[in-house]
Amino acid sequence: MSGVLVPDDEAMIDDWPQPSIKSDKAASGLPPEVLLWHMRVIGVLAFLIAVVLGLLLAAWRRYWPMSSMVNLDAAVAVYQAGPFWLAGGSRLTIVALLLIPWLTTVLVLCSSLAGGKFGMQSTVQLTTALKVALRVQAAYFIFAHLPLELLGEEFVMFESGIKVPRVNAIWELTNICSDALFSFGVFYLLLSLQDAAPRWVLYVPIVQCAYNVKNDLVWYPLGAMISPESKPSFPLGLLDGLTIVPLICVYVHHFLTAAATAPAVKATKHSHEQRGLTPSREREPGWQELADR
Repeated sequence: MSGVLVPDDEAMIDDWPQPSIKSDKAASGLPPEVLLWHMRVIGVLAFLIAVVLGLLLAAWRRYWPMSSMVNLDAAVAVYQAGPFWLAGGSRLTIVALLLIPWLTTVLVLCSSLAGGKFGMQSTVQLTTALKVALRVQAAYFIFAHLPLELLGEEFVMFESGIKVPRVNAIWELTNICSDALFSFGVFYLLLSLQDAAPRWVLYVPIVQCAYNVKNDLVWYPLGAMISPESKPSFPLGLLDGLTIVPLICVYVHHFLTAAATAPAVKATKHSHEQRGLTPSREREPGWQELADR
């Protein structure tokens, strides 16, 4: 009878054509050796970028207008004369504090080496608590970028009581900070609208908040020792810390405890042979011919 499978043919269902992939992959999505290879490539690219920037700086110093050359020489003189204007004159203190976001990044990358549900390509269910935290931070960042663009000079006056220099460097830094705030805010909003996401996507809020926590430490608790005015940043440092620290606690708790599913290992020709099956293209007769009898 056309289009109907007889009972004897049901045993052949497991032998129907299976999706093929180029190679077997570990349940983590990326085998450890592949992940380490990618990290080495990133390191080489970072070195090459540093070399290119050095060459561009040398070309700039040689061919740029004399006014810029004077400014560059003045900047080099400030660097050489010192002392550093932050952290009691110690750049090493700043580097030590930067270990907070740097080590956080290393830890989340190393967690993927465990494989299984902690692999980069595993699918993680987003809980209600995480969605709320993401939306709170999205609202915070998206709102903050606008006054930073429009009221930067007034904010400096409110915070420090001095008039900010009206120079391109301050203007450019304001643009960069506003760009980062808006972009992260939109990303967190879009992520909060999902029910599940790849685990590597959840690295972003954890690493970003780790850097934010570093900022909060130097703005408020350590402000008297590190800030250029030798006093805590108030109210920004305190309010930002009260917002970000609870959020990163939610992110880390979700990262460690949320339900997750490791990528399934798909069937290949090799796995068929191990099961004693013949690839579909070698079967005689094919299942479609049997169904059409």
